[in-house]
Amino acid sequence: MRAWILALPLLLLRSAAPGAGTVVASTAAPLLAAPYKIAQGDESAGPSHTLALGRIKKQSLAFVADEDRSAILTFSTDDMRFVSRTQVNGKPSSVRVLPNGELAVTLREQAEVAFLEAAPSGLRVSATVDVCSEPVSTNDDGDALFVVCAWGHALDVVSIAAKARVARFELPREPRAVVAGQDGRLYVSHAVGSRLSVVDRRKGAVSERGLSFDGLGTRDARVDAFFGNLGEGAALSPSTESHRPRLASQGFSLAYLATSTGERIFLPEVLVAPTDAPTMRGAKLEPPPMRSAGYGGGFGGAFAGPRPAAVPYLATLEVGESKATPALPTATGESHCLLPRAAKTTPNGRVFVTCLGSDEVVEYDGLATEPDRKLVLRAHVAHGPTGVAFADMRIFVWSTFDRVLTRLEDGGLDGFAVVSDTTERPPTPFEVGRRLFHRTDSRHISADGRACASCHPDGRDDGLVWSSPDGPRQTPMLAGRLDDTPPFGWTGSAETVRVHLKQTLARLGGQGLDDASLYALLAYLAQMAPPPAPRGDEARVANGKKLFDSYDTGCRDCHDPSRGLSDGARHVVGKKARGDVHAAFETPSLRHVGGTAPYFHDGRFATLEDLLRGSPAMADTSRLSGGEIGDLAAYLRSL
Repeated sequence: MRAWILALPLLLLRSAAPGAGTVVASTAAPLLAAPYKIAQGDESAGPSHTLALGRIKKQSLAFVADEDRSAILTFSTDDMRFVSRTQVNGKPSSVRVLPNGELAVTLREQAEVAFLEAAPSGLRVSATVDVCSEPVSTNDDGDALFVVCAWGHALDVVSIAAKARVARFELPREPRAVVAGQDGRLYVSHAVGSRLSVVDRRKGAVSERGLSFDGLGTRDARVDAFFGNLGEGAALSPSTESHRPRLASQGFSLAYLATSTGERIFLPEVLVAPTDAPTMRGAKLEPPPMRSAGYGGGFGGAFAGPRPAAVPYLATLEVGESKATPALPTATGESHCLLPRAAKTTPNGRVFVTCLGSDEVVEYDGLATEPDRKLVLRAHVAHGPTGVAFADMRIFVWSTFDRVLTRLEDGGLDGFAVVSDTTERPPTPFEVGRRLFHRTDSRHISADGRACASCHPDGRDDGLVWSSPDGPRQTPMLAGRLDDTPPFGWTGSAETVRVHLKQTLARLGGQGLDDASLYALLAYLAQMAPPPAPRGDEARVANGKKLFDSYDTGCRDCHDPSRGLSDGARHVVGKKARGDVHAAFETPSLRHVGGTAPYFHDGRFATLEDLLRGSPAMADTSRLSGGEIGDLAAYLRSL
């Protein structure tokens, strides 16, 4: 098996003498002397992310979506130098080279796709198309561009030639990437929800495939090896009757491969156990308890569980089968890809995945019977890898946090090189905090490799209900919700975010952060970008606002707009859930509530409509008609 590990410290590279392996920040140079088409230069296939490879004449180039500076960066990949910066009207989340010689760039906040062409002075925007809210990734079939929108939970189909949207498919929460099968069906991954969406364009229909993994067993040598790698050495339960289904999370990407025997879709996921395992009492299987020492089954404050609550896994779906392979997750300790972000495949079956939490790019053998168990390559790169591509026997990775493009020569260490568009400088507290938020290798954060971003992808929520010492707790959204909304926590036990953060790290078994690190993490939380402003039916939203403000419903009494749509008080608003220690809960903010299902502290309501119909103790909505319930929900989704 071909395997090699690259772990060169980035700081050593940056302090080295100029040459190969040194960060170079060159001044912008003219890209072209005459207009040319941009040829596709990426030999790997998959959805677009922050990196795309192309060629203009004989020059090999890398195009990078720089969300921090609202620009598309261009690098020469042959001599690894910065070429130019093209400002765009918004924060680009992905970039793709199209067959017609243009670049397709998704603008996250503007809900647009910008088409860029090569001009004598560099790159320029030739057209824009309005699409669904928060476009984050694209793919294409030569004629149509498929645009995936996270907050808008939709997939738009855009004609590349006509530069116009021709279809829209509504999807479940947080879709993140798309690939197309040979039959024309589109397969969409989701950051939350443990599902894969299948879009049949011909029928205009969307179906779902669940990604729950059963039959994981309780004792396996690879699990023992995983614990040995983590240094815990915990003993496993010998009971063969213990059974723990796991749900897929962190589905930020997926990859597709056509083989001689069929089609395969690879799903880099993290399998989570939000609760402990069910137990057998005689011949009866008891449901899992909703209280635990920490958060979720496995590790917690007491670390008594047999496995960590989150396990990295490359799931494989054979197109035509009903579900992904239900094999035991990899537990060898070779790959801790707990925050997978970008994925690509090559025609000969290689699968590349970037790991945001461990700053790695890993390669699997996609032709193996169980690709997850066939780790071929593991290479450390700069902080925050969010894009990967392959061309000319070289692997390229863009690391967003460090703003570094890495080139790895395939099969050896000698050709390692990095380049940036900026000079070396100390990171700001925001940048340090961003790295900490996504770290999966810090015992200061947790004992089992979970990062803040494991439960709060993009600062949002994972849509899960976790067992905790106080009972079942639904993950709350952070981004855009921390200003003017004290106290914090479902029971309002923390007067400040700082106190609540310390409580959370303790429940995760983390050793805690020093003052400087804690300040940096708080700085990142304070500046975390909220979701884009939602769009809705203006008439329904206006009528819903009247209902919200009315004396009869009483919604405004507890959700005060002047206090972040909360009142900071605790209320008894419904029957306690099984395992609950408390009956009263702090009023949560309603900011961005439309994208945070399920609802209530224990996730008992699947939709806002269910919540408004099913909780008369919270507000008097019992006399509202079905249409009025819909209008009120429309207003809540606009917040």
